[in-house]
Amino acid sequence: MRPYQVYATRRVLDKLKQHDFRRDDGKLGYIWHTTGSGKTITSFKTAWLASRMARVDKVVFLVDRIALTNQTSEAYKAYDPSVGGDGVIDDTASTNELHRKLKTKSSQNIIVTSIQKMSGLVGRKSFKHLNQNIVFIVDEAHRSAGDGQDSSGMLERIRYAIPGSAWIGYTGTPRFPETVKIFGELLHAYTIKEAIADKNVLGFKVEFKETITAPKDPTEEDMDDSIKSSIYDLKHEHVELVVKDILTNWDSRSNSRMYNALFTVRLGGAKTSRPRVMEYYHEFHKQMEMYPEDKKLKIGVSFSQVSNNSDYQNEANDNLHTIIDDYNKMFGTTFDMSNVKEYLNDLTTRLNRTALDRNYLDLVIVIDQLLTGFDAPELNTLYIDRTFRGSNLIQAYSRTNRLHNSDKKPWGNIVNYRWPAQNELEMNKAFAIYSNRYSANVQMSLEDLVVDNTKEGILAVDYNETVNQLNYLIMELRETTQDFVMVPHSENAQEVLYGSLREYNKLINKVKQYPYDENTKTGYPADDLGKFYDAIGINEEEEARLTTNISNELKEILAKKDNIDISMIDLDMEHVTYVIINYDYLVELIAQMANEVNDNQMTIAEKTYEFIQNELNKLESDIERVRMQRFIDRIFKKEYSFDEYPVDSNYEDITKALEESEKEVNYKNISKFIYEWGIGNAISPRQLFSLIKKHRKGQNDLDNQGEVRSILISVKDDYKDYAIEKYANLNWINYRNEFRDSIYELAEKMKELE
Repeated sequence: MRPYQVYATRRVLDKLKQHDFRRDDGKLGYIWHTTGSGKTITSFKTAWLASRMARVDKVVFLVDRIALTNQTSEAYKAYDPSVGGDGVIDDTASTNELHRKLKTKSSQNIIVTSIQKMSGLVGRKSFKHLNQNIVFIVDEAHRSAGDGQDSSGMLERIRYAIPGSAWIGYTGTPRFPETVKIFGELLHAYTIKEAIADKNVLGFKVEFKETITAPKDPTEEDMDDSIKSSIYDLKHEHVELVVKDILTNWDSRSNSRMYNALFTVRLGGAKTSRPRVMEYYHEFHKQMEMYPEDKKLKIGVSFSQVSNNSDYQNEANDNLHTIIDDYNKMFGTTFDMSNVKEYLNDLTTRLNRTALDRNYLDLVIVIDQLLTGFDAPELNTLYIDRTFRGSNLIQAYSRTNRLHNSDKKPWGNIVNYRWPAQNELEMNKAFAIYSNRYSANVQMSLEDLVVDNTKEGILAVDYNETVNQLNYLIMELRETTQDFVMVPHSENAQEVLYGSLREYNKLINKVKQYPYDENTKTGYPADDLGKFYDAIGINEEEEARLTTNISNELKEILAKKDNIDISMIDLDMEHVTYVIINYDYLVELIAQMANEVNDNQMTIAEKTYEFIQNELNKLESDIERVRMQRFIDRIFKKEYSFDEYPVDSNYEDITKALEESEKEVNYKNISKFIYEWGIGNAISPRQLFSLIKKHRKGQNDLDNQGEVRSILISVKDDYKDYAIEKYANLNWINYRNEFRDSIYELAEKMKELE
């Protein structure tokens, strides 16, 4: 846990120790930790420690939507320090089951359920008072909480029905003053400004785009979606211009299609927004008709089935049927109107890139779904055709600011398409409030707070300032490398060069994600790179030397100095223009070298090897380059042999051989891991290989279905008999913890080169 998580947990536990379940009002307070800063692990640690307090009978974790119950329960189980059985976490499939588990004493004394189920239970006439000390932990405490005074809200209904309880709220966007009325005092705050400064979440690059001419001097009512429609809702021209902007600048904002996006649409007044969603959906497909297949976006739509017998029900469900049919054709699925929930779940995995077939969506259009509580590190852009204010704005924006790759994803992109001046003002108001912990008590003046938004890194600096930073850095690099010709000799200068190249990557990534604006003549001029080269102070040939020869030589020097594999040097260079590599020639060289090695003509093979190195230096991706490097090294050292000689210079055959070589190495590493840890009776190499294949780099996902826990349970009694001495001598707790760390290290190593 991070320090702010520890402080928050201690504050809650201290309040619980002093709490009188029979006399106090139950309002322990709330934790304000900004969205994306790790509230789940903080709340679970609190729940786990609270559940072990002598005066606490049950801990109930309330989520605000039924759909989040399983997700939260699985997330909790991933943090459960208990190994064996089901740990301490219990989720509920029905209201009856919830009632039974509340009344039953069990080692599983943390219950995960929804506010809807809990409210339904206490609303029954048959519900009887529970003579237990129950601690309620409320996730996303700014929603579904009533107004703090009456019992109309579901949360308030539960509180009145179970007076012998203690309540703690966790929220990234408290409502002032409602949250204080409902939960009591602020116990700990960790704001978006602090999280960005600590590099736990990203800041934002926000665009406010003009489409059609809006009325001058609009009133508050004109701009409030909840009150009335606006000109933006009425004109199809607006839809056309929004879609054109998204498609035209897709590569720039998505960093060459590395990341995906959400698009939220809402009509004003009491009008249903689904027709406008469909209008956008059809317009996207219309404008992409002339695109080549590999340039067309994969677009999904997320809204639920209508069953309220409204006039719009048939049309809405016909539209949903069309969307699902298109989705099935795109992904080879078989969803229909009988399993819409499963369709929506599948869509979510293709947006957050957890789908097992690795076939993902580029863009999902929503009305309100997925704008809160949705975590997708590889989503970097939110397109907005509606108005947001306050906590709703922060929640929606925060879908984009999860950490991923600091070079490739420097910020979350936000693009607004209506009321530009007014929406910019609303954004600054929201950031001013939610970046200041004293907002919980005193509303400071907007003028004093807005100034901090850019200075504190909440909002990105403008394009010209980023270009100036890049220009200055390139002058330093020119001097360090003697006009991009050589790596400096001193170790200290090499370390400085490494840091400068990392910063170069970040700045290149940033400037390329500023779409060019014809009106202001600012932004990355992808169609006029000569102008861009002049602005940053380097030419195309110099850039190629810097990003291939210099960077690759530096990586080899650093890897040799630290005695590590070159793939562990994190320096995947970015290019202004793509360096072209002749793959046919590279394949021909690999086949030629393989035949020379097979004929034992090693002197000639060594020359061919050097030609291959020159081609590999042109590869943009370090991962691809290292994969190829390992492959040709194995061929050259006679560690890998082809099935037949002479080897043909066929791209498919060479690619297949590369994959077979990697598989051989992976199986050797897996077999070694199984032997050393003494787990051969619990899992086979093929099974462990399959488990690791599902792993996503940087995620704690190997135990999603209890796979790692099952291995540990199987070997608990006899690991000392089968593991090598280093691990056999560990006590059970240390063996278990080190095994978890090691299996993730193995998985990460195997994923590095995919």
